[in-house]
Amino acid sequence: MTGKRLNYIDSLRGITICSMVLYHAFWDLAYIYGLNLPFMRSQGAFLWQQSICWSFILISGFCWSLGSNPVRNGIKVFALGLLITGITVWLMPEQRIVFGILTFLGSAMLIVYLLDHVLQKVPAVTGAILSFLLFLACYDINQGFIGFSFLKENLPDDLYRNYLTTYLGFPFKGFYSTDYFSILPWLFLYLTGYFCHKIYERYWREKDQITWDEKFFSFIGRNSLLIYVIHQPFLSAVFNVIFSYFTFA
Repeated sequence: MTGKRLNYIDSLRGITICSMVLYHAFWDLAYIYGLNLPFMRSQGAFLWQQSICWSFILISGFCWSLGSNPVRNGIKVFALGLLITGITVWLMPEQRIVFGILTFLGSAMLIVYLLDHVLQKVPAVTGAILSFLLFLACYDINQGFIGFSFLKENLPDDLYRNYLTTYLGFPFKGFYSTDYFSILPWLFLYLTGYFCHKIYERYWREKDQITWDEKFFSFIGRNSLLIYVIHQPFLSAVFNVIFSYFTFA
């Protein structure tokens, strides 16, 4: 553990979280407040959403080795995920978040901590390539498939049974969450980021001349967890005020 920060990584995380807040603002307007926003039902919106979650998970995996206490951080993030689940199930069940991104990230931090002594033995480049290929192969595991687009296999229905299997990546029939990130396939993308940091440490760190530190985005990136937790209540408050005074056809 280095316990160090890379300002340009903070800036990239900050850009990503700004993109996330903007995406969620449009999502709220389309699906909660009923505005006619066809783009939010398009492939472009899906790709936007995927770019955000891929970036978050890759950056989080990359930063695992930069943290000073992965167990404490993992437990804190996992607990925040459970808190968000409890609040959304209680206050807005139609928009509930079960096994959301924070639950996943907290789990991934703890899983990597348990596996770190084994992962250290894997060559960094090999680990990054294999992890990314496994992520692609498992990408449709939530929908009952495994494999690549040219060769997919159906998975047994018995795997998709309960909340435990759902947490692992095999959601039971009727499961619903507005923000669902299971251990599979996303752990493999997290590991891709983890191994990318190993590549950085081995081949690039001594040559790293990147000094980019966009102050605003870097600040946002350093406070990304707090912003994630408060951004949705903030958006709801703003939109409730706006829609109480204006009517949109």
